[in-house]
Amino acid sequence: MRRQWEKAVLAAGLVGYLRDPLAGDRAADELRGRLQDREGRFLRLARESIFGDPRSPHGWLLRAAGWDAARLERAVSADGLEATLDVLRRQEVWTSLAEFTCREPIRRGSQAIAPDGSDFDTPRLRGRLIRGATSGTWSRRPSRVAYDWDLFAEEAALECLLFESHGILDAPWALWLPGPPSVSGIHNLLVHLRFRRPPERWFSHLPADWQSAAALRYIRATARGFGMRVPLPEPTAFEEAESVARWLASARDRAGRAVLKAFASSATRVAEAARQLRIDLRGCLIFAGGESLTPARIAHIRATGATVFARYVATETGWIASACPFGDSPDAMHVFTDRLAVLTAPADSAVDDDAPLLFTTLSAGAGKILLNTDLGDSGRLRRRPCGCPMGHAGLNLQLSGVHSQAKLSIEGITVAVAVITRALDRVVAAAGGPPDSYQLRQEEDGAGARRLVVRLGPALTGVDDGALLRGFFAELPRHGPDAKLAARFWRESSAIAVRRGSPTLSDAHKMRPLTVSGPDHSPRFDVARGRLR
Repeated sequence: MRRQWEKAVLAAGLVGYLRDPLAGDRAADELRGRLQDREGRFLRLARESIFGDPRSPHGWLLRAAGWDAARLERAVSADGLEATLDVLRRQEVWTSLAEFTCREPIRRGSQAIAPDGSDFDTPRLRGRLIRGATSGTWSRRPSRVAYDWDLFAEEAALECLLFESHGILDAPWALWLPGPPSVSGIHNLLVHLRFRRPPERWFSHLPADWQSAAALRYIRATARGFGMRVPLPEPTAFEEAESVARWLASARDRAGRAVLKAFASSATRVAEAARQLRIDLRGCLIFAGGESLTPARIAHIRATGATVFARYVATETGWIASACPFGDSPDAMHVFTDRLAVLTAPADSAVDDDAPLLFTTLSAGAGKILLNTDLGDSGRLRRRPCGCPMGHAGLNLQLSGVHSQAKLSIEGITVAVAVITRALDRVVAAAGGPPDSYQLRQEEDGAGARRLVVRLGPALTGVDDGALLRGFFAELPRHGPDAKLAARFWRESSAIAVRRGSPTLSDAHKMRPLTVSGPDHSPRFDVARGRLR
């Protein structure tokens, strides 16, 4: 009975969501309205979901710093939202990634609390039907996140303007994202249904389970009543990227343009399949999200003739930013400041070049409440006018260079994972290998000694392990003084090894840049001895 009731709620909500289709002019008007009411939206959310929720960790932080709702309203009115958030940050009203994922208690002075993951939930959405889960990359277990039809409606306006900016509203497009129970594919589908643009194909990294298949039947039947055909997810493993590349070329031949939305690592595999099969992808556009769109990935995808643009989405927030065709780089994105406020925190310049990003929720439809919250990413923010429909509507904050803040400490030397991967990307490319053909793995033995393993995938079968390590140690010092010191220490201490094997993926089928494990006794190449151990 409970399951039947949930299905009925899903169907009823979907009907209301789809009843009033979204057009381009209306999408721009909705965005402008939200931008004009940013401060009001934040203050209403703070009153209702922070100060009004006794479980809120953000409320505890604000009160510990001497803030109440009245003081917050006065500050925002006098100084503006971002200036007030920066004052709060300097007064320790913020949450680190470890605190937000509940790996560490929140401590301020002599006081501390140990919140549960659900304490960060939007109160009115606790227990709601539409739910997703984070990949669990940074926490002990995946965090459950609720979704709201209002959130999908907001994102639909943004996505409609994004497609209009690129001139692809009428182009055939496809997903290569996991189907349910993963949230990424269904999230994108529901957003596009709002403005009547379902995908033509849905390539999925995994098949739907029987419970998800039932929900999909409801969605497909409801969409059919509004004149839309929703495809079923087609199981498509990483090794079957050729199917996606062939579809892109075929759709481009039919319509002149074709679009794919995929994780960055999946998009790279499509490009590699196209390269091997000599499939020309000119006229194809790829939106790559879920993972960093690194320079190596951009170059590899562009070599096929396709254009590629970054997207930035987090399970906790929904849509964060997307790139338009007028940006000065493919990874320069418009931040959706109608939904979020973003600040940069002071960076540890000895470890990372860019500043950690702190997010604050403005949307009552978001599943998690964020207040100067670190989600584990860094990037560069700047104000820049833009002539695309998103820019005309008022989105003038741009974000680029988004990457994880993850750091490695081995032999007492700490280096950002992004620095290591940039060096390895160059070495692997010089050896003729594609991006994402290797993966980093940090291992720790029973005595606590750490070792970094570079795991090489099948695409690097012909690469000599010793030559690759020598190239890495020659390249790493070019990436800053810490990297130079690390190269010296790690070479002399045999702290890096090379192994062979397939990459480890997250539950959401994203490529993990770094995995962590206990000891692994499989054969490995020891740089100091120049032989397998």
